[in-house]
Amino acid sequence: MQIELMGAAMVGQEAYESSIRLGLVIEADAPFEAWHERLLGELNALSGVRLVRIYLDAAPRPPVFMSALSFSAFRFDNLVTRRKGVEMRPDWRLAARAFAGPEEPDIVIDLRAAANAVAGAAREVWSVDFLRGPASPERLGMRVAASGAGAFSIALERVTPAGFEQIDQAVCTGRRSAVRNLEQAEQVIAAMILRTLRARIAGITNKTREPLADGLVLQPADDDHALLFAGKFVAYAAARGADTLSKRISAWSGTLAPHFKLYHATGTPLDFSPGAAQALADSGKNYLADPFLFRQGGRLWAFFEIFDYRQNTGSIGVAELTGNGLGPIETVLSGGGHLSYPQVFAHGEEIYMMPECCARRRVEIWRAVRFPYEWELAATALEGAIAVDSNLHFDGGKWWLITNVAFDPSIDAGLELSVFEADGPLLKNLAAHACNPVIADARYARNGGRIFRQGGKLYRPAQSLEFGKYGYGLYIMEILRLSHDEYEERPVRFIRGCHHLDSNGADIIFDMRRGVSLEQAAQSGKPA
Repeated sequence: MQIELMGAAMVGQEAYESSIRLGLVIEADAPFEAWHERLLGELNALSGVRLVRIYLDAAPRPPVFMSALSFSAFRFDNLVTRRKGVEMRPDWRLAARAFAGPEEPDIVIDLRAAANAVAGAAREVWSVDFLRGPASPERLGMRVAASGAGAFSIALERVTPAGFEQIDQAVCTGRRSAVRNLEQAEQVIAAMILRTLRARIAGITNKTREPLADGLVLQPADDDHALLFAGKFVAYAAARGADTLSKRISAWSGTLAPHFKLYHATGTPLDFSPGAAQALADSGKNYLADPFLFRQGGRLWAFFEIFDYRQNTGSIGVAELTGNGLGPIETVLSGGGHLSYPQVFAHGEEIYMMPECCARRRVEIWRAVRFPYEWELAATALEGAIAVDSNLHFDGGKWWLITNVAFDPSIDAGLELSVFEADGPLLKNLAAHACNPVIADARYARNGGRIFRQGGKLYRPAQSLEFGKYGYGLYIMEILRLSHDEYEERPVRFIRGCHHLDSNGADIIFDMRRGVSLEQAAQSGKPA
């Protein structure tokens, strides 16, 4: 494409006298998809940015598929894996008419695969390698699925006379569904654009992100992976259907082998040995996961998710944890949709619980009326948001809500980590981090347990979703910087097959995915 640049000297935060004027360019015949809707909505709501122009390129989009087989394979994938929440949306012409003013943009974001010249001037042009071709995003999704890659990266880039210069990078997990790979990519593309603009508004320079060492290189890719993808996906879909049916039958008969199992160990999250852990009780009708510990009156209690395969939903349970294992399990919260991830904490004289309740589209704080069995709703926050696996951390001076927010219920919520500064445990006032989402990386984004301090350092357990496996493993991330405009962390330990972990400084409770032994988890070691 040829978009006139106003000169490299004009690039930078100092060039914008008031708000950043933004333009988008896309093919006129491109479908208006869910992630486009999210992007436009958040751009319109973003203070300091004005969307002033949408350019529609009359040139037709390049062919999406190379063969009838690739088209049919993708359609079959979409039929099998497409979740609810995907509706027909208007085309781009309606949006373009709403943003057709006389102002020229400072930044143009090019969402096209191929382009002709666009009239006008811009100080910067941004592009996305995943969208740019030669392969279409749909075919790239198929390539990832056929390759079996654990992860793949996507870059937001600045167009320069010498080529493309990386501005930001995100990492998606490699799934066996091309549709899921495509949806992930679209979600993180929007996330990168938004957080880069937020950083510009705040006068923050984007951090240089390390390239994905063992990820799949997507472009250039002009070959057709349809046959390999079709064979692998049919096998995957058949195995997934058989597994789902088997779980339902086993749950009703009481012979289910649970997907997750709880374990108790001693030590700290940085040094405990999974191989020495004690297995805790389970049931043939459900699994227990997302455990949290809380000591009260000399007794140690474990709170956790009880997932019932027969009802396909979770509730919150509690049991006393002793040297003999778990005591009788009682359900303390249920109904109103899936519940999980019950972080229990004390503040002052009160004991609170923050369970995941994303089906209710908000974050909830519950107060203990008669601990540990009776609770009352005390507060709500982030109304309308799909917030998953939320952590509330108090560092002695500030409260931080650190959560995984998804913009679409049909897409995995483990791609983005967002931070909010709170005024207290009831979350009456929240201030979003200047660079949300602070993490856009499927290896590290999703919370996997309570934030903890050890040896004067702060750590966050993080689920890894590599290879599209829920419960692939757990990273312990050292948080290096946490403030309203900074967030940085690094992995220091990896435990294969672990999904969630909590500690009180002496006891460890964690869950493990079925099919991974404690010996395998113990050999995982520390990231290089």
